Amino acid sequence: MQELLVAHGLGGVVSLDLGAIRDFDYYTGITFEGYGPELGRPVAQGGRYDRLLERFGRPAPATGFVVQLDLVCEMLTHASRPPSLPRIDAAVAWSGTGLQTALRLGSTLRMFGMRAVVDTEPRDAAQAKAWWQAVGAVNLIHCRSKSAADWTVRGRRTRQLPPEQVAGRLAGELA
Repeated sequence: MQELLVAHGLGGVVSLDLGAIRDFDYYTGITFEGYGPELGRPVAQGGRYDRLLERFGRPAPATGFVVQLDLVCEMLTHASRPPSLPRIDAAVAWSGTGLQTALRLGSTLRMFGMRAVVDTEPRDAAQAKAWWQAVGAVNLIHCRSKSAADWTVRGRRTRQLPPEQVAGRLAGELA
């Protein structure tokens, strides 16, 4: 698991304790806790629980975890230096009828190997730019409808293109 954190650029930010002992009887395998720098409590906890879903009429193997966002916020706020986080290639915002387009575009960009985040709430153009700046992504794609998107790259002017053209141009930059 630590190799996956390193591969995603989070190896120096999160450390895993694979020897965590949990007192819940539904765990059937490994349990873990994730720790951030300079915080003595786990910010994430989880494990394997293959028989839990049986209790709800749907037997299936399962693994799950929880991230304590309040502790993550505390960790980031009180850290002596902010952790170095991986680069985010695209922040995908949306407004009006653009949610489905934004979700599809985010998935498409990830299939091309890009790190993309999709906003959880609608935003107008000014709010989308503020969110983009806070996220720290290289590109902002603001999906306004099924066929209309505004694409902004740091330091350049905003262009209006169909979402599939934005995805194609970004994918072309990776090649």
